[in-house]
Amino acid sequence: MEKLIISILSIMLSTCACADTEAIRIKNKTILLNTENCSIEVNGKKSNLALNRNCFFIKKSNSEEIRIEYYKDILSYVLLVVGTSVGNMPDFPLTQSRKDCGSQLQAIKISNIGNISLSRVISDTITCAGIGVDEKEFWILAHY
Repeated sequence: MEKLIISILSIMLSTCACADTEAIRIKNKTILLNTENCSIEVNGKKSNLALNRNCFFIKKSNSEEIRIEYYKDILSYVLLVVGTSVGNMPDFPLTQSRKDCGSQLQAIKISNIGNISLSRVISDTITCAGIGVDEKEFWILAHY
């Protein structure tokens, strides 16, 4: 059911003038990520992430599906956002062909009761949203 809701949100957003927005629904909360200015909107309340422009939800490896992890020890769902776009960097060949790479990561945590919190930022890393990340990045940011 959750995958269906995610797919419907993706279709709705791709057909509107909101091309700079990604969306996901978790725990009865719709999280909209403004990819241009790195802000989120959750049920009408806006918050800025501590990332610079352009940012994207981390996807499952080489897919368009947004990756969500759940950690029982903190009773929270976790999404990662990559931001602070990096352009054509010769030392990182992927940045020459992809537009979803950035140098910072931040987690959005949604608790079982629906509270939302943000992690600190991990910097000095090159991550591409569509390629995904290892479990360790999720765990570190979920607990950071």
